[in-house]
Amino acid sequence: MNFNIEILYNLKDIKYNIFIGFCCGIISSYIVSYIPILYTDIIKILIKNDITKDDNNILQNYIYMYLLYKYSSNIFAAIRGYIFTIYCFLINIKIKKKVIESLFNKDLNYYAENKNSEIIDIVANDSAKYADLYTLIINIFFRNISHFFIITYILYNKSYKLYILCLIFSLIQFSIAHYYNIYFYDNSVNSTNEIINKFNNLITDYVNKIETYRSLGLEYNTYNKLNNYCNILNNLKNKEGYYYGISLFIRNCIDGSVICLLIICGLNLNISNKIIYEFTIYVYEFIHIFNELINIKKDITCKKKSINKINDLISYNKIDLWGNFMYSNIFNFIPNIKIKDVSFAYSENNNILTNFSLDILPYEIIGISGKSGSGKSTMLKLLLGLYNCDNGSILIDNIPIKNFDKNYFYNNIISYVGQEPVLFDTNIDDNIIIDYDNYDIELFNYIKSLIEDIKITDNNINLSGGEKQRIAICRAFMKKTKILLLDEPTSALDEDNEKKVLELINDLHKKYKITIIIVSHKKSTLNICNKIVKIN
Repeated sequence: MNFNIEILYNLKDIKYNIFIGFCCGIISSYIVSYIPILYTDIIKILIKNDITKDDNNILQNYIYMYLLYKYSSNIFAAIRGYIFTIYCFLINIKIKKKVIESLFNKDLNYYAENKNSEIIDIVANDSAKYADLYTLIINIFFRNISHFFIITYILYNKSYKLYILCLIFSLIQFSIAHYYNIYFYDNSVNSTNEIINKFNNLITDYVNKIETYRSLGLEYNTYNKLNNYCNILNNLKNKEGYYYGISLFIRNCIDGSVICLLIICGLNLNISNKIIYEFTIYVYEFIHIFNELINIKKDITCKKKSINKINDLISYNKIDLWGNFMYSNIFNFIPNIKIKDVSFAYSENNNILTNFSLDILPYEIIGISGKSGSGKSTMLKLLLGLYNCDNGSILIDNIPIKNFDKNYFYNNIISYVGQEPVLFDTNIDDNIIIDYDNYDIELFNYIKSLIEDIKITDNNINLSGGEKQRIAICRAFMKKTKILLLDEPTSALDEDNEKKVLELINDLHKKYKITIIIVSHKKSTLNICNKIVKIN
């Protein structure tokens, strides 16, 4: 089902609430449209030189009616605002859930083909913009259209000639201000925003890579670039202020000119002063409606990019499909691995593995060696199911890996420690113990000997690569899975810590009967392996 249609289909559960919101908006607009007339009647009596007792009674009635209309319109506007705020959020959540569900099922190629910041933006911001399109924008559009027709009905019946002139003058006033902003002021604002983005991107890159910038001696050049951006911004802001000042001057001059033209035309058409005054008030209502409709058009254009990004995500066809196989008893699982004629390429011109085969017996420690770029790490990622083979198959206990239930596979069958271990922003114990409700205290106390020298921190910012590696290895063992993949597990370790890690691997391998695959360039690490396979 098309995602746009699916979202509209999901709205059926709340269609009556949204309909009530639309009705409240239209009723509010209808009532508001008559308030200027009451206001005119009040002013007409107040400017009289001699106000009679009857005038006072009429004035009092007008004031009561004015307050009634004002409060009534605000009540309906408040109900409309409440409904659309709540249901815009609900639609936003529905879209966000759909996006997150889609992300969880995407092949890793999607993440490789798109920037992380853009993917995060889809979840954080684009789903809200998508929801706005279906609620707030549609609400504002209908509210303004209904307001326009109600005002048209009121004014046309008072003087159709002055109504046409009022509409023409309003369009002229709006067009001059609008096109001035497009060709002058908006261009200036866009230029300013472009430089601000460049400034922010550079300072963000510097903060994230400060060691690289400093060690390469790039700080002086970076400072000069930032300083240059500041100078450019100063000039652009002066220019922007100049255009903004002219914009205010033009708008205010035209406002006054339009009012005068309306009055002159009204007098020449022998229209009463009261009606002429009412038209001068409604001129601004027309301009406000035109501005709102233009802003809706801008919003739709702006949000179209968000809509396209979400649709592209949903329709991305490389899906990470898994089955639902789970062992009734994990002790029935035998961790043997068969890799049959596997071929894989990240892209058409980047073949990594071609017709690669390997049988790994249960409870072995297998070493994988080979030159950089030969496909060692890629093979581990294929075993993990992070990527799909282009050809061939990978079987674990004679079961294709993608036949397993995804969560079951990662929680019970296989664990992995990568070349650059990633820790969570929490303390060391929380990084090692994934599930506090179900963990082996004896095992935890045993493996903690590997990290007892690491200073405890809350966010792991100052930990070395070797310390992170040891914590990640402990975390993998705590999962107690039957297969463990280690990618360069000792590359950042000194000789003493490498010895501790290898002893731990040997001890836990024997105790828990684990099949272990180690990718390494270090002979000292591969010495613990039962067999070493070299990938060319």
